[in-house]
Amino acid sequence: MSATWLACRSIVSKSSPRVIARQWAPATLSTRKLCGIPFGATLERPLELPDWVSSALLFQSPFVIIASRNNEAIAAIPDGGQIPLDLFSRLPHAIRSIDGTLSGMVDEALKSHGLRRNVTLALPHFQGVALAVAAGSHVAAVPVQFARAVKAQLDLMVFEPPIDVPAPHVNLYWHSRYDQDRAHLWMRSLIVTTVSELGFPI
Repeated sequence: MSATWLACRSIVSKSSPRVIARQWAPATLSTRKLCGIPFGATLERPLELPDWVSSALLFQSPFVIIASRNNEAIAAIPDGGQIPLDLFSRLPHAIRSIDGTLSGMVDEALKSHGLRRNVTLALPHFQGVALAVAAGSHVAAVPVQFARAVKAQLDLMVFEPPIDVPAPHVNLYWHSRYDQDRAHLWMRSLIVTTVSELGFPI
């Protein structure tokens, strides 16, 4: 999602250089903040919010598996291939966790197969997860958009998950009082157009 904001900011800075962009970490997001911002919107996965919060689907964020190109445990698996399910469940996993929990959507999918993965590292940001994966023997499930953005720089391999994991939806949220606000409509339209140009799945 940071890539989306950066792309939007690049476009906005050319046409409206006085616009100031600020991004909060997901863990700090609250309806109180959304209500108090004179001109605000947020990108986030589906949230349970009051009816005065408007929303629109922006894109889906399917998971892929990243690993270091030097990870000997998956050396025989071609880039873009699929890690066997039994190996996947045994490998050490790094997970992005903003609240310290050691499970997520991948674990729910594994549970339906009677399996669990070996989560040994939890970090609050995907960037930290990717750096840990690149430097060691961990693998990690991350959004496909993020994996594409860091793959070359960190020399990572990207694999398809060995099980079906529901693709999270990323939505745009804003206070409904701005539904017809012309400036807000312009900004939301800019975000939607930018995401469309990035080619994210919908």
